[in-house]
Amino acid sequence: MPGKMIVAMILFDGWELLDSQGPFSVLTKMASLSKTRDFEFITVAKSKATPTETVSHQPVCVDHDFTSCPQVNVMIIPGGLGTFTAAHDAAMLSFVKKQSVEADWVTSVCTGSSILAEAGLLLGRRATSNKAIFDVQARYGKEVQWIHEARFVIDGKFITASGVSAGLDMAFELGGRLFDRNVVEAVKKQIGYEPLSEGDDIFAKIHGRSQGWSNFLFSNLMTWAAPIVVPMNTRAPSSALTMLFAAKPRVLTVLLFPEFDMLDMACALEAFLGLSSTYCFELVAVNPASVEAGKAVQVGGDSASDSRKYSSVVHVACDRWIDGNTLPADMFPRYSRGKSVVYIPSVHASQVGILQSEIGRLIFQQLFSPATQNKDSFAIGSGKVVHDQMKLHTEKPSTDASFRGWDKTGRTFWADAGLHNLTAALSAVKELVGEKAVVDTAVSMEISPAYLPEGVHL
Repeated sequence: MPGKMIVAMILFDGWELLDSQGPFSVLTKMASLSKTRDFEFITVAKSKATPTETVSHQPVCVDHDFTSCPQVNVMIIPGGLGTFTAAHDAAMLSFVKKQSVEADWVTSVCTGSSILAEAGLLLGRRATSNKAIFDVQARYGKEVQWIHEARFVIDGKFITASGVSAGLDMAFELGGRLFDRNVVEAVKKQIGYEPLSEGDDIFAKIHGRSQGWSNFLFSNLMTWAAPIVVPMNTRAPSSALTMLFAAKPRVLTVLLFPEFDMLDMACALEAFLGLSSTYCFELVAVNPASVEAGKAVQVGGDSASDSRKYSSVVHVACDRWIDGNTLPADMFPRYSRGKSVVYIPSVHASQVGILQSEIGRLIFQQLFSPATQNKDSFAIGSGKVVHDQMKLHTEKPSTDASFRGWDKTGRTFWADAGLHNLTAALSAVKELVGEKAVVDTAVSMEISPAYLPEGVHL
């Protein structure tokens, strides 16, 4: 068996969640099924002192800083608002450049290509980036052949992908080079995704090209403003303004049981950004993996893995936690206010005992019992382990030939694991705040139209 292969997410404040956690998850799922090589999945940032925050509010406690990080085989660099700072961070550029020398594959998604370009790694190479601000991104680096129409571009060991969800397409292309074809096909089926091809990017037509001084001005403005803008957009989206100005602030509560599925989480939280102007986001750990200095951390990974090694590869800092000492009335203190949303991603089968425990019973009772349920609220649960508990407390839709991986009864959504979470979450967004928010989110994510709710078109 070949030596261990290390796959690393390289993170910074203001990274886009699905950009890197999407491909990271896909490769983790492939590694779970593969018997030909040992893999290790790690997270890396400039500092371990504080969690590294996303624009979707999923702070990650990384495994390594730039000093302790071992040589990696695969680098995944996300985009996001934070690239306007990270692409000018000498420590980031130096680290990426040094690691790239011996790495087998160096990849970026969305505006993450600006980091590779500024590190000088795309000199004389073909590359692509986010289509919404493509010509702004094309200002980065020197002598880069930027390809506007590409979904992703492979040039040697460098792979650059277009916006957000294009990282999934890139991951399947890379997976085909790292794993057997039967493994790749199995993961496609498992998560319900049909990858788009290298040159298949409809968003190149949707966004078009821009010219003139506007790109120069925007690039320089964002570089100057990023240190201010990024912190404002990475601390529980909209929470400060919503709590100050809304009489009944709406809340999106994400319940994280141990060994939650990180692909489910990434898909749903990206979709829920359509709610960010009117909802507070909170992450709640159930029986957290650890609690230090009043902060709870929960672990996630591949919830379908036969190996526990791959079901706890990411450590997420949560806003609060629920354990055996939590009173039922304190489980969802803001749940009764307006059209709240509770989302539960898939959970590894080894954790079924927690869902069936007294804590689990009380949680689902609070959400679905007529005595405590907020009739205006929405609940979304993913995967069999979660569904088995939900159906003890509420009616489950009957599965028939029309079932597309998700369905709903009243205000309760039932989603299979994977990309079905995305469609279910977007469908909830449509009901809560309207179709325009769904379209705006889908265009921002550059998601394939195949995963849009029925009747929604770009």
